Amino acid sequence: RIKAMRGANRDAPRGLFVEDRRVEVAVKRQRERARNRGRGHDEGVDAFAAGDEVTGITPPSQTVDAVGAYAEFVVVPATGYIAAKAAGLDHEHAASVGLAALTGLVAVNAVSPAAGSTVLIVGATGGVGAYAVQLASARGANVIATALPDDELCFRGLGATETVDYSGDVVAQVHQAHPD
Repeated sequence: RIKAMRGANRDAPRGLFVEDRRVEVAVKRQRERARNRGRGHDEGVDAFAAGDEVTGITPPSQTVDAVGAYAEFVVVPATGYIAAKAAGLDHEHAASVGLAALTGLVAVNAVSPAAGSTVLIVGATGGVGAYAVQLASARGANVIATALPDDELCFRGLGATETVDYSGDVVAQVHQAHPD
């Protein structure tokens, strides 16, 4: 387990609000280990060192609703939930990548497009849809993205093979272009 970055929610109360004494004790122990460790790796953590900028999501079992606490720091598993923050992004933008990309991946995995198959991505202009376009295209699918005509070049750059205007009748446009 590692200590992750400070949360992006600037409106959350400062400090630690604990409903369960065990959580408070665990956080204090983690902070003490971090202070004593200096800049090194925690036990069992190979990918990150203390002070590395990371972003990620908390496991469902560790959400505020499940644990009952707000904190400036959080302890999460070192694999599966945390990645190095992209150097070109601030923390707020980096935090938005994880959930949108993961949701796009789950959607593409559910469809499981084969190379050469055709996939319609409705909502391609949103965060999840933009990732889904790239992920489906990377698997070799022919991607039809819903977008405005002015955005066609952008979505072709993301990997869409064609776009349909979402301000019109999407079903009719797709049936006209793909009658089979």
